[in-house]
Amino acid sequence: MSKLLQKRHNRDASVIKNEYPNLNDNEILEITNDYQEYKNLVQATETFTDLPSIYEASNISKFLTKDDIEDLKMAVEEMLAFVESLEE
Repeated sequence: MSKLLQKRHNRDASVIKNEYPNLNDNEILEITNDYQEYKNLVQATETFTDLPSIYEASNISKFLTKDDIEDLKMAVEEMLAFVESLEE
């Protein structure tokens, strides 16, 4: 798995290096790391968006505790605060 991730990272770095040959390795690393964070954010957004449709017909509520529900509420509030900070 780590070999696959390293291969993907090397491919991304190679594309950036070809497009922007004046960038040094540290700048390329920063760009690839930022891009990975972007992809993670998009994936998290998709998860939050799909959450109701994925779980509305399930019996998951039988297993959720009050603490779990509070954790979900807190996660949504934190996501909202983050998105609002992006709008500024």
